[in-house]
Amino acid sequence: MDSAISTGNSRFDAALGTGGLPLGRLVEVSGLMDADLTLFLSDLRSSMKPETTAILRLASGATREGIDGLVSAAVLEKPSVLAIQSADHDGTDLLGSASVCRWLLSVAAEHHLSIVCGMPFGIRVNPGLKVVATGLASIADLRLQVQVQAQHTGAFTVRVVKNTMAKPGAEVTFG
Repeated sequence: MDSAISTGNSRFDAALGTGGLPLGRLVEVSGLMDADLTLFLSDLRSSMKPETTAILRLASGATREGIDGLVSAAVLEKPSVLAIQSADHDGTDLLGSASVCRWLLSVAAEHHLSIVCGMPFGIRVNPGLKVVATGLASIADLRLQVQVQAQHTGAFTVRVVKNTMAKPGAEVTFG
């Protein structure tokens, strides 16, 4: 089992070293945000033990065209999980784009990937389908992790892992 690579982010490297992240390999395609980093790693650690996790940090306003190269590079590492951390702070996040959402799910299905999204300011799966209530009131309310898993039917499930405004484990499925 390979050890995780150094990311150049001291907090991230420290979390990897002391947290005992049970990942065979951790491939960072671009940096990971510091915000809620410990929680993100903790939830990832407790919810799954993949052989390889590829982490993408997407800049604010990222589009499908803008992230295509990053995702392609990540897939070359043959991960079992694609973890996405967005820099958007306005609540719309990456999955606010229905076309990007469908594309990511098709990539996940093709390569047998699970997609984990760290979205600290709420989630919007696509326009008109908000999964978590708006009006986040405190830092505690920002602590949200969801797992988006492609299904054989083409549907996908959003699972709330930790959020003070939603019951943990609540699931919503979209076709």
